[in-house]
Amino acid sequence: AAPAEWLAAHGAGEVGLVVVGTWGSGTGRVDALVLAAAEAQPIWIERDDVTTDVQQWLANPAAPKVMHDAKGPELALSAAGWEFAGLTFDTALAAYLVLPGQRSFHLRDLTARFCHRELVDAADSDGQLALGDFDDASRKVPLAAEADALLGLATALREELATRELTALLDDVELPVLGILTQMERAGIAVDVPYLQGLAEQYAASVAQAEREAWRLAGKEFNLGSPKQLQEILFGDMGLPKTKKIKTGYTTDAEALTGLFALTGDPLLETILRFRDVSKLRQTVAGLIPLADAEGRIHTTFNQMVAATGRLSSTDPNLQNIPIRTEEGRQIRAGFVVGTGFETLLTADYSQIEMRIMAH
Repeated sequence: AAPAEWLAAHGAGEVGLVVVGTWGSGTGRVDALVLAAAEAQPIWIERDDVTTDVQQWLANPAAPKVMHDAKGPELALSAAGWEFAGLTFDTALAAYLVLPGQRSFHLRDLTARFCHRELVDAADSDGQLALGDFDDASRKVPLAAEADALLGLATALREELATRELTALLDDVELPVLGILTQMERAGIAVDVPYLQGLAEQYAASVAQAEREAWRLAGKEFNLGSPKQLQEILFGDMGLPKTKKIKTGYTTDAEALTGLFALTGDPLLETILRFRDVSKLRQTVAGLIPLADAEGRIHTTFNQMVAATGRLSSTDPNLQNIPIRTEEGRQIRAGFVVGTGFETLLTADYSQIEMRIMAH
């Protein structure tokens, strides 16, 4: 059937939707769509065959859609210029609520667990589907099976959510948040690239200075990043008190050296700790600069299904661990700016949220 005819017959009911393409860094590409409905043959729609009818169905909030890990595909749909609405169920997100301690939520594994149905894996290890795979006729059957499996899996997971009284959490919190995160990733956050480049140079100079000072205090050049050489200098040449015994000798981790400095006040230890702190800051800044796009915006990925506690995490880059406790760390935060088309940056936080939860 043509897409318009298929949607006329089945588009008003719940449809399993698989997006074939790639996504990440706030954008993506759609190569094809696979749609499945109850008691209907799934339909493949190539990118060039996505007609106005299909686009209207995608944008229709009254047309219920089931997807698996929908945020990435939504980025791809948005990048194609197509509005998307009507997501009524995300099987990955639902499985995360049911099994918060689990590490991964692949559709194939969940279908086997909850529906006792084996799927041939049509996706790459990261869950994305490439156009080359879709053109291969032998891959169309697994893709159709995935779209079809979404509906059965959604039924099974709805029962699990209801049993655990988690339905409202999915509908009222997690699914709306998913849509917001998609918009956040697409928008990104602006950075002052020239400022960060200057900061990187400043940190590089501080690293070199700390290294030279450590060599002066030790009386010879050595690799400050080598635990073995640090052990020889600190516990051999300088005769400082031994730290915790490990397989390779005595530990030189930050906690041990901080404790040792508090005990001895040795200036070399202070310089080594300084070297490590500034090196970490330099790495943070150096990692941010190449991730800025042509508009000077960084598009992180927010992970909604990683932390068992329900918190978000952030990757590529992790924007949730930008330092704030030191003056130099706050310099990095100053590199995040309002950006063209926006008015202000807002900081918001719950006051004593853990205490409030415990009291409740």
